[in-house]
Amino acid sequence: MEAEARAVVRIRRRHGRHRKVAVFLFPDSGPEQDHIASDPHTMRKLISSRFAPYLIALAAVLLATSLRALLDPILGNRLPYIPYTILSIAVCWRFGLGPGALTLALGSVLGRYLFVPPRLTLMVSSGAELAALGVYLLVGALVLGIIEAMRRGQQSIALRENLLQTTLASIGDAVISTDLRGNVAFFNRSAEALTGWRAAEALGRPLAEVFQIQSEDVAFPSGEAAPGLARQPHAAVLISRDGIRRDIDESAASITDALGKVSGMVIVFRDISGPRLAERERREAQEQVIAILESIPDAFMRIDAAGRIAQVNSMFEQCFGLPQATLLGRHFREFNADLCRGGLEARILEALARREAGELECHDAVRGRWLAFKLCPTRTSQLSVFIQDITARKHAESELLDSQRRERERAGELEAVLRATPAAIFIADDPYCHSITGNPASYRILGMPEKANVSASAPERLPEARGFREFRDGVPLQPEELPLQVAAATGRDVESAELTMAFTDGRVCTIYGNAAPLFGPEGERRGAIAAFVDITALKQAQQQLQEADRRKDEFLATLAHELRNPLAPISNAAQFLKLRGPADASLGWGIDVISRQVQTMARLLDDLLDVSRISRNKLILQRQRIDLASVVARSVETSRPLIDAAGHEFTVSLPAEPVLLDADPMRLAQVLSNLLNNAAKYTDSSGHIRLMAGREGEEVEISVEDDGVGIAPDMLPRLFQIFSQAEPALERARGGLGIGLSLVRGLVEMHGGTITAHSAGLGRGSRFTLRLPVQKPQAERLPTAPVRDAVPTPAYIGVLVADDNHDSADTMALMLEAVGYQVFVAYDGAQAIRLAEEHRPAAAVLDIGMPRRNGYEVCQHLRAQSWGADMYLIAQTGWGQEVDRRRATAAGFDQHLVKPVEPGAILSLLASLHGGDRGAGGEEGTLQETGLE
Repeated sequence: MEAEARAVVRIRRRHGRHRKVAVFLFPDSGPEQDHIASDPHTMRKLISSRFAPYLIALAAVLLATSLRALLDPILGNRLPYIPYTILSIAVCWRFGLGPGALTLALGSVLGRYLFVPPRLTLMVSSGAELAALGVYLLVGALVLGIIEAMRRGQQSIALRENLLQTTLASIGDAVISTDLRGNVAFFNRSAEALTGWRAAEALGRPLAEVFQIQSEDVAFPSGEAAPGLARQPHAAVLISRDGIRRDIDESAASITDALGKVSGMVIVFRDISGPRLAERERREAQEQVIAILESIPDAFMRIDAAGRIAQVNSMFEQCFGLPQATLLGRHFREFNADLCRGGLEARILEALARREAGELECHDAVRGRWLAFKLCPTRTSQLSVFIQDITARKHAESELLDSQRRERERAGELEAVLRATPAAIFIADDPYCHSITGNPASYRILGMPEKANVSASAPERLPEARGFREFRDGVPLQPEELPLQVAAATGRDVESAELTMAFTDGRVCTIYGNAAPLFGPEGERRGAIAAFVDITALKQAQQQLQEADRRKDEFLATLAHELRNPLAPISNAAQFLKLRGPADASLGWGIDVISRQVQTMARLLDDLLDVSRISRNKLILQRQRIDLASVVARSVETSRPLIDAAGHEFTVSLPAEPVLLDADPMRLAQVLSNLLNNAAKYTDSSGHIRLMAGREGEEVEISVEDDGVGIAPDMLPRLFQIFSQAEPALERARGGLGIGLSLVRGLVEMHGGTITAHSAGLGRGSRFTLRLPVQKPQAERLPTAPVRDAVPTPAYIGVLVADDNHDSADTMALMLEAVGYQVFVAYDGAQAIRLAEEHRPAAAVLDIGMPRRNGYEVCQHLRAQSWGADMYLIAQTGWGQEVDRRRATAAGFDQHLVKPVEPGAILSLLASLHGGDRGAGGEEGTLQETGLE
């Protein structure tokens, strides 16, 4: 709510009672807005708060432009809009749809103007360029719309929670809620006034400490409330903190979560000291009258025929405060002139004259009481007058009228609550549920007229006459299986019932709720009540979220494929230049930089997708018994170029005896290489890095230490969270996505181990320690780290290279030709089959996603030929999911490699064609498995 005001209005009712009504005001305009408009400082803050997100959006566009400009030497004309897409998503999530859309729109203009040829112009030169721009805007708009919907959903939930808290805090009744342990969780102002405890002091304390009551109606100790146990409103005595005793009307009910589990209790009570005091006074007056009637039933006065007082009793003296001696012989009107003037005298004289009995009630205004006079003529022409003080009876009648009026009001309030409640409430009036009615919400859901009998077990109707049927998990339910009927028949609660209702008009809705039995005074079952909410929209939203999650997975897999494709030709070109051996040393340095950065980009992409698989429990470990030394050797081989490039001194210390592990060698090597890469990046040049391992009982402890920049103390608890980095995003100088350590922790925990980080502070280095369970040694031979021999020179062996990405195919061909292979290049599947039939090469490196025949079809065709049965077939593709690997094996491929492939791996695999063991150099454990499963 942008503006909200709440006023508490005290409404005076009859007999001096008051009721508080909470009124919520939502002003649209008024003096406050005029004040804001007239206050320059306030206006500046308002303008700043409204326009700051758009300024940040402009800054984000400039940042994206700068980043894209920095990457321009590498990317060239490719991916002109990617930075703008990423930053528009971030801006939309943080500031809303408007700033996000501004970032997206400006990004399309600047991306086209600066990075799409012909540059420095906004003219669209081709249909492909227009399509790319349209795809960018369409995908961006869809993503921004999804993010904005998520933001608005969160804001709506927070608004409803705030409204509920405000309502509970402002109602006139006192409200206390507890958690499952019986400690106070909520305490409104009325509860503070009645208990004498302030909310800040009461929260967290046991309920019995702040809510001390005495009641004969409650079956458990005073002030205690067992979660899950509800009690109807009843009278009790509340003892406040300062010892004051108050009469209260108190009730309690359990609090359940969305799964129907009890999570606490809520208690509602109000002060009824005034009515209770009046009730006690009335009871005392009645007891006094009873005592008087036992001795002298009424005040008695005997009047003679002349109207003189002949006799009175002691009760008469007490009643009128006149001594008996002063009354005898005097005219009866003198005992109370006001009563006589009010009609009593005339009735007494008439009774004396006609000798007729009669009764009369008079109000004694002097004493503020009501008196009942019973006139009984005697045989002696005298009149016996029995006088009874009926003040208490008059008050009781007034109280009874007030009570009846209040009951009518409460019945009206209950009816209003039922009409206003959005949940569907059904009430069965008999234990057989022959008659079931509901509130308006229930009839709206069922599409039936109000007050109609909606029972499915009514003897006078068939279930089909209701126009709908109930189902559970797709199975039709019989009337006796419905929650209300089950609760009424068994006397037990039915919780978390979810039903699907199919209507004859084709409408389908899903409802969720509980049912509870109703009992009579003697504990007999007399019916049931059920409350259901329509969760059809929630179910639809859940399906939409599942669909969005599926689309996200597909998008990430496609993104991985598309990002790997351009990396492959870059890597091949760098390997080709390296094989040609450039004479200029600076060119060699540039080739090494390109190779390292390609591997870095591939590793970052793989890490991101691996984290996604771990978070969804989709990553599968390929466990085997291995020696720790082999894993360390593999990780050192991966990280050695980065360590050497920074000039660090690197030492490794391992136990003399073999340490056996039940682990995935590739994933465990990935953990250690990530830690070594971090140490190399966050240690200044010529630093010191140490990898140490030692046996600790049934575990092995592996530590990676450095004397680098260290870690701030406040960063240590968040270090292993995804996207967490020790440097602010704008100050990062060492790159990375902030997911490496999150991936490390996930992989270590999947191996049953733990990892911790320690640092003495900034500038004082860091140490990462992981502990893994050790396996007992066995006699079998353990796998060792692979050792790559020099690739032998081929004897002019023919190799077919097929890829619809011309750069990828051509660079692969140049690299293979540089080492002596005879290469045949195809750019689609049909051309690959034709070249294979013409030249019958010994091996083929095939892309999967090719036009005119995909890689699987080409592989199956070649395997079907007699000359292709023994051909060595390698699948090289950007699709790296496990299902893609299984499909490649089923199609007949010998190897499945994920782009970008290390060129040396291709050469090692092809080395088997001229003397090596076929597939010896192609161990996939040396490559990163990427993609979403």
